[in-house]
Amino acid sequence: MNHRIRLFIFEKNHLPTNPNNKKAFTLLELIIVIIIVGILATLGLSQYTTIVEGSRLGEAKAKIGAMRKLALEYYLKNGTATGITNTDLGVTNTCSGESYFRFLKGTNDATWVRCCSVRCTANGKSPNAPNPYIVYLRMNVDSGVLEWYKDNTYSENPCTDCTSTGASSYCP
Repeated sequence: MNHRIRLFIFEKNHLPTNPNNKKAFTLLELIIVIIIVGILATLGLSQYTTIVEGSRLGEAKAKIGAMRKLALEYYLKNGTATGITNTDLGVTNTCSGESYFRFLKGTNDATWVRCCSVRCTANGKSPNAPNPYIVYLRMNVDSGVLEWYKDNTYSENPCTDCTSTGASSYCP
């Protein structure tokens, strides 16, 4: 008989409760969960945007590499980098639907050349950037020294080429 009582007590503790006493999440708990999910989604989206924009830099670096080769060819042919033009570097300094960047020759002298890219804010491959930034390669064609730069503020732009079409809005 003791055995039955123990079994009955054990079973009684696991019997369903009153059907009117249902357990559920409160409205406050649901709101807190929604807020947490929203915060996590916002952080994830900003990280995603940063990673995608970083991958677009690959396009700029590849084109700048081609520009560098053309600048070296110009220097070897002419003995100086002075007078090098956008045409010599195979670029047009315009945003088109084929690229996220516009490319141009920056300021240069006899041995230093800047091969520049500026992120398009309009007329470039979609989506355009809300703010322009520049990525450029400063290269000494005589010694082979290469220096990469990225300027997010677009201040004191060494890539300004005030003689190029479409660059006037970036000229001092």
